[in-house]
Amino acid sequence: QLFAHGVPVGQPGVFDVFEGPMSATFIPFCDTDAQKIRFAVFALEKIIDSHLHIWSDGQAPYQWVVDPPPELQSTGTYETLIRSLESAGVSGALVVQPANHKYDHSYVLDAISK
Repeated sequence: QLFAHGVPVGQPGVFDVFEGPMSATFIPFCDTDAQKIRFAVFALEKIIDSHLHIWSDGQAPYQWVVDPPPELQSTGTYETLIRSLESAGVSGALVVQPANHKYDHSYVLDAISK
């Protein structure tokens, strides 16, 4: 049996929002259909980080031109970014070239191609 927030689907207050690959079932705490629709749209919105930097660990082939501060040297990698985004519920990000690699965009290009 399918459950949404611990309540069996089909019970009062539970409704299907969409069919197909984007299907989702919600139990909104809303009184009107308009409130239910707004709730469903909000629940399906994506969170995008609009400005962040990533940099390598400084090892070949992505050496730093400018070292990041010591406390940030291991926190800016693509792998760390992905873990952080997932744990925060962020769907995507706009990656900005860091000063650490100056005009060499190869690390950022490789990261965003993954």
